[in-house]
Amino acid sequence: MKAAREKKGLAAVVSGTARLQESGYLKRSAAGAGIPRQVVVQAFALSLKNPLPREPVAVGNEFYVFQLKARREGAEEINKAQRQQLKAQLLASAQSRLLRDWLVYMQSKSKIWTNEQILQ
Repeated sequence: MKAAREKKGLAAVVSGTARLQESGYLKRSAAGAGIPRQVVVQAFALSLKNPLPREPVAVGNEFYVFQLKARREGAEEINKAQRQQLKAQLLASAQSRLLRDWLVYMQSKSKIWTNEQILQ
């Protein structure tokens, strides 16, 4: 990894039994199409300033070392109805998370006791 950073790319340091493959552009949903999910997740965490991961990604008995070469935005435009639907889903998710966190907080601060008279 250090040599790849110093030489500004993986192609300059690949040797031995390692294979160099170029995938083309990835989508976040590319996992399962020959590219392990762990690799896709870490690839989307990279930037053009830091195009190499810190450590190789281990998937089973294989190790993946990859480099971000370019980044492009998705070409999909969403219409107003889709935008409203996504906004509503995000709002519902945030409300649910807030309620869940509030309930956890209230449970941690509550004092629970058993009324023995009711049990008799």
